[in-house]
Amino acid sequence: MNNDFFKITPDDEPVTDGNSASVSDMGEDSDFKIGKPKNEPTPIATEPVIDSSSDLDDTRLSDDFVIGQDFFIDSTAADDIAPEEPAPVKKKKKKKQSAGKGCLFSVIWMAAILVISISAASIILYFGMDYLGVNLDADSAEENIQVEVSEGTSAKEIAEMLEEKGVIDSPLFFRFYASQGGYAPKFRDGIYYFSKQDSYEDIVDKLTKQGTQAESVKVTIPEGWTIDKIAARLEENKVCSADTFKKAVNEATYEKYPYDFMKGIKDESQGVHYRLEGYLFPDTYYFYQTNDKAGAEQAIKKMLDNFDKKILPSMRIRAENMGVSLHDIITMASIIEMESSVAKYEVKQQVSAVFWNRINEWGDDARLQSDPTTKYKYNPERYDTYKIVGLAPGAYCAPGIDAINAALYPDEESKDFFFVTDKNMKFYFNKTVNEHNQTIRDLKNKGLWVG
Repeated sequence: MNNDFFKITPDDEPVTDGNSASVSDMGEDSDFKIGKPKNEPTPIATEPVIDSSSDLDDTRLSDDFVIGQDFFIDSTAADDIAPEEPAPVKKKKKKKQSAGKGCLFSVIWMAAILVISISAASIILYFGMDYLGVNLDADSAEENIQVEVSEGTSAKEIAEMLEEKGVIDSPLFFRFYASQGGYAPKFRDGIYYFSKQDSYEDIVDKLTKQGTQAESVKVTIPEGWTIDKIAARLEENKVCSADTFKKAVNEATYEKYPYDFMKGIKDESQGVHYRLEGYLFPDTYYFYQTNDKAGAEQAIKKMLDNFDKKILPSMRIRAENMGVSLHDIITMASIIEMESSVAKYEVKQQVSAVFWNRINEWGDDARLQSDPTTKYKYNPERYDTYKIVGLAPGAYCAPGIDAINAALYPDEESKDFFFVTDKNMKFYFNKTVNEHNQTIRDLKNKGLWVG
């Protein structure tokens, strides 16, 4: 600070221009007013008094105030002036930083709004196109996409099937539309044909107003039936042609029918004639009369789905504990089914024990010698149990649940290796071949021998 601007007179009052400089006495005016302590009026000097003989003691002055040329303060009065807190440089910097941060925040906020707006527009466009059935690649949009809606199928499952087939993109949005419009409870079962250009309105119209696009028919598949017989029955009921069904059977893969048991099924390269022989579960079904490949595939799916539900996890674990595959169990069950279809479960268990006893005890001579196996007309060198040792590469027919359980749980008390039946389907079990031959002689003598 330049001290030449200050001259102090010992006898005079300090020259002032305003009120006290105490922060507490400041008004809203931001300008600083330098003056005497508050509550003591100070006369205003019209002219500054200068005494060049006085020495200026600048150690008692505060650098907080910038004083103009025409203002002079007595140094003694300066002691009584409450010093104003300096306006730190940091404050000005802070204001500049706050301004910078505010600008940055505004930019970020605007960017966020822009991103949200673009995202919202994209979502609206996405759902709007899905709702209207707009396909950007309209030339390649697939027509007549078949979707089968079975009885008891939920709206959620229908939406997922439509997405899987490429008819819609958002199953969640479709479910919301169907629910809010009151369409979901009106959906009917059947086989439907859609296009990728169908709007939501088109889809719900087909699922509700048009109803089933193929008539359903009740078909019973008895236990012990072969694929040839099943194919013939499906053809009779206009589900599909027999040849189409047989072809679809051997085209069945895990990718097409993703059930765990499909991974263990043997195929033609391993000597199997019909890949799904034994796995098309015997039961009564309702199939659709499409009379085409779609009808064959929906029939296969229903029967495989039924098989998957009937074969419980505990049954699969049991097969593992026996040291055999589920495929072997089904093959054995098909033999038990052919040998004892009308017998009680306990008898089926005894028949099962005879065959397992042979496999486990006879080793390389374990020929099952089951007569029904000789009648299977495909690959006799691989299926005829009089010619082969152990089990054939695949099943001979569709076994029922009792035959499957009997294959899993043979009679543990049985030590028999032979059995025979009479004309009344009564079973006779023997441990040795001599006992077995004697039983046959007795039946012949009584006129009960089947042969």
